[in-house]
Amino acid sequence: MIFNASVPRLRISLHHLKSKFCYYGLFINYYKYGNRNPFYINFAEKIRMDLKKYKITNEPVNDDGVTNDYINNLTEKLYYDVQDNPKKQIKKLKALIEKYPNVPAFKNYLMVAYKMTGDKERTLKVIKIINEQHPDYFFGKTSLAEYYLDKGEYEKVPEILGSVKDISEIYPEKDIFHISEVANFHHFVAKYYFEKERVKDENFQYHYDTLISIHEELYGTSENKYTNSLDMFCLSKKMEARIENLKKEQEKTVSVKADEYNEEIQTKEKPKFNHPETENLYCFGFDIELEFLKKPLHYRENH
Repeated sequence: MIFNASVPRLRISLHHLKSKFCYYGLFINYYKYGNRNPFYINFAEKIRMDLKKYKITNEPVNDDGVTNDYINNLTEKLYYDVQDNPKKQIKKLKALIEKYPNVPAFKNYLMVAYKMTGDKERTLKVIKIINEQHPDYFFGKTSLAEYYLDKGEYEKVPEILGSVKDISEIYPEKDIFHISEVANFHHFVAKYYFEKERVKDENFQYHYDTLISIHEELYGTSENKYTNSLDMFCLSKKMEARIENLKKEQEKTVSVKADEYNEEIQTKEKPKFNHPETENLYCFGFDIELEFLKKPLHYRENH
């Protein structure tokens, strides 16, 4: 199935509009002006015009060394096998890489397997190999960009992905992209802007909304794993920020160490008071007669 944004009209669901316009404080204007809302028109039109630059398909696109149906089916199966048991697939992937050195997808899955098993050193090694041997491979580029994003080296991301706005800027000669390429691009870029700015700004929202629009056109639903992942990502980052702020507040807190209880100096004898009113409060507590309080209260009223 192929999605060409120049043919169908962009659909943005009402529940999605509500959540987004509430964020921008414009939902009330959407109800007031309907489709005449300038922000709604401009934002949706920008997405529609950008998606007209190329076609999106969920069918195999043979431009990464994959040359037959057998390998296409194998890579599709490997996607799920690596997710289910990454450690078990490492040996198999190494054998496939040796047999099919021109298929970058096998190296990409090996990188994913290492990453899922927590082997950071081998993960980075495979990422570098992919980018050296297959410099035009999209998932190699995004993996390297994500590596720098995780390190907080935001300035290196545009060196890999250009202006970080549109996948067609990376591959101007291509007129058709697989859904996984486009979705992963917008998913990563949304993360990039949130990580960089620490807020869901207009750049983040553009890529988030584009993901929803693409899935509505291809699959007829706004629900997709990419925006769900972004929701969880943003939530986790906000929680991390709150924990960090709490730690900073705790560092500023002055702790007072109380004297240790010394049983030897304790006594059952009543202390000596300078004022009888204080002694009465000590002896009677909350049961003190009002008569005993008249003198101190009278003193306070007259001074």
